[in-house]
Amino acid sequence: MGQASVIRIISAGCAPVRAIESSDGQHLFVAARGRNTKFPVENGYQVLVFDVPTLLSDSPNNGFLGYGSSGGTAPVGMALFQNETLLAVANSNRFHANCECREHPEQCTANVAILDVTNPGSPTIQQVVNPFNPNPNSPDFPRNITVGPDDSTLYVPNAGAMKLEVITTSVK
Repeated sequence: MGQASVIRIISAGCAPVRAIESSDGQHLFVAARGRNTKFPVENGYQVLVFDVPTLLSDSPNNGFLGYGSSGGTAPVGMALFQNETLLAVANSNRFHANCECREHPEQCTANVAILDVTNPGSPTIQQVVNPFNPNPNSPDFPRNITVGPDDSTLYVPNAGAMKLEVITTSVK
């Protein structure tokens, strides 16, 4: 079908890179790898939340529900777990050599943040897991997250460090 298969195009923040939909088809979580200065959060990196039925309606621009801090720098991979009440976010610190990180290294972190998404319009950080090198200029680059069959173990490939992290969380 080519171009005719695109049914909606809407704004989705600065550098949207990954999206994950809830299994009930109600919510879409989008990792914004760029800094969205329109939405003030501690480090400027967000997870944006959209209402899927509204995105598919005749008023798709009304589909934005809210946002929350990604808990680190340049979020990429995401995974819903714990019966989709939690969202794990791989904060890649993708551009660790940029000026912002050289000037404010405390604001540039590679980690996995666990967000409570029981109120989808306002995700909140519950835990930050940082098994990576805390140096903002390190090669760490967690890219994706896979949830194990127990719905709580997280597998995080770290491209820069050439490692696989296996994470269990304390959030219930």
